[in-house]
Order: sequence, then C-alpha cells, then structure tokens
Amino acid sequence: MVLALPMKISVTRWTANHDSASVNYGPLTFSLKIGERYDRFDSAKTAIGDSAWQKTADPSLWPSFEIHPTTPWNYGLVLNDAHPEDSFTIRYVSWPKDDFPFTLDSAPIELVAKAQRIPLWTIDRYGLCGVLQDSPVASDQPTERVTLVPMGAARLRISAFPVIGTGSSAHEWSAPPLVARASHEHDSLDALSDNIIPSRSNDESIPRFTWWIKKVRPSGSNMIITPRSSCRPPPFIGLTTRGRGMPGAAVLALALQGGR
Repeated sequence: MVLALPMKISVTRWTANHDSASVNYGPLTFSLKIGERYDRFDSAKTAIGDSAWQKTADPSLWPSFEIHPTTPWNYGLVLNDAHPEDSFTIRYVSWPKDDFPFTLDSAPIELVAKAQRIPLWTIDRYGLCGVLQDSPVASDQPTERVTLVPMGAARLRISAFPVIGTGSSAHEWSAPPLVARASHEHDSLDALSDNIIPSRSNDESIPRFTWWIKKVRPSGSNMIITPRSSCRPPPFIGLTTRGRGMPGAAVLALALQGGR
C-alpha cells in the first residue's frame, strides 16, 4: 500500500508569535539546517533530582549529550510577499540506504531559501537561543541561500523564522537589555567591571556590589546566600560580589537559615 499525500509548499504566519513564519511541504514542517557538535557527558553526574540512575543500571550505556551549533543560525527569511510559497526551491536527495531519514545528512528532501542574518539575534546569557522579536525585521546583511530540512531530521531547530522586511514597516532587532543595580545603601556598580580580584574570601578592601532577591522557599531548611555566613540572615536571598570583572571573582558566603 502506498499513501500519497498532497505535497505543496505553504507558509504559515504566526501572528501570536511575533508574526514569525513556518515553512511546510505537504505534511512536513521544515527547520534550518544547522551544523551540530555533540559534547558527551557522564549521565550519572548530570542526572537531576529523581532522575538519578538505579543502582543496578549502567549509566555508561546511556550518556548525556549537549548539542551546540557549528554554523550560523540567526537568519530571517526573505519571502515573496505576494506568493511566499514561491520563495523556495525543492531539492530531492537519494533515500538513505539504512532507511533512516532523520539526520541532517540523510534527509531525502531539502528546501533552499533566501535569507539574511540578524546580527543582534544571539545566544542569551543562559546559553539559549534569544527570544523572537516582531517581524518584519530590518537587516543590512547580504542575502544568502540557506538549506531547510524536515524538522524531524534536525536536533537544533529554528522552525519559526523571523521574516526580513524593508522600509518603514521593518523593525530594528534590539539587543536584550542587561540591567544591573545595587540595592545596598553604600554599594555601587563599579565592582562588576573593575577587574579587581579579592585576595581572600573576606577581603573587604575593594569595592563590592550587593543585591537582594526577595524570595523565600517553603522548606524549613532554606539555603540563604548572605554577605557573611556568620550572621543570622533574614528570610530572603542576598548576594555580595567583589571585583566581578574576572571569572571566578564572585565571593559568595552561604549559610543556612537561622545562621550558624
């Protein structure tokens, strides 16, 4: 039995998701083809909470992986406004010999599209893809040809694309704001970028930066971060950082609620 499905290119615009665009070919939705680098980790060390392995299991047989991009991914599509479905070229590739079409190298169908990069669309401070912003988007980058693959063949997926625009209707992509403020009465922001490193954990000879996150956990054994572990901390979390212009220069003092 052969199941024949109508195979036409269509473009879906997601008005509730910044007017981004998804590209479909018949029942398949496509993603940008992004190069992948796999970093392997011991899953016994990366297990979180109740996901820890049972004693009889061999974690080495089930490693953890992080997947990172090796090629640019921050593209907006250049679409034909009147007929967006005409913006793509279909490219058929040989069916894989192992009958497994779910990798970047074995996907039997590809779409070629025009796109422009959006330089300010970057990885955020959490190591994640920055959130979408409103389309159409202005870009002064050259137009390139990019490849799209069925979403099931990609592990890193850009499937809701910004759309490139021109003229007054195109939005400038804005870098996410990084806001820092010192909430302690006598502190300033200098310690964030002065490149001064404390000589010891209780070095108070250099400027410091303190802020307080007013958040209480329901547990009776809250972990509190406070400028001095020997004090009796109030029921909120605070953090003191000294000379944080260099990696590892943050100085944290930890204490259980009620002091020690």
